[in-house]
Amino acid sequence: VAYSSILTISYLIFPNPIYYEVMYGILILANIILGMRRSYIDGGQVTGILFFGGLLLYAIGFVFWNIDNHFCSFLSSFRENVRANNDLLAVISPLTQLHGWWHLLAGYAGYIHIIVCIQHRLKYLKMKTSLEGSVVGLKVVVIEDFNHNKLK
Repeated sequence: VAYSSILTISYLIFPNPIYYEVMYGILILANIILGMRRSYIDGGQVTGILFFGGLLLYAIGFVFWNIDNHFCSFLSSFRENVRANNDLLAVISPLTQLHGWWHLLAGYAGYIHIIVCIQHRLKYLKMKTSLEGSVVGLKVVVIEDFNHNKLK
């Protein structure tokens, strides 16, 4: 709470995007360091792979966000030129919306980390689980509950 409050107040006083990105990066780095032990050491190999997979998606989205911040005018003019000069290439124009990719990748990375948290909780409760594919990627399926009742 203190870090978030200080970040918010200081950003209102010094509205520099680079400052915000660095402070946001420090917050995320702290979360990563705290989550690494839980996800890999305590959670096992599959949970560790999921954790680092989500982390990779988040990092790629963060790079896209920064590229978009620093080259926004270039990307905007590129999109306008493509739309104006070539109808066939106009379909790729939305793919250059890197800020949108940031939101998609960060959101899906968040979903993966929620799956990791569910895995941790169910392991703590001594429930057997499996990961299965679903419409959005993965889902946790409980195979045996804490009373050793088979559910699947």
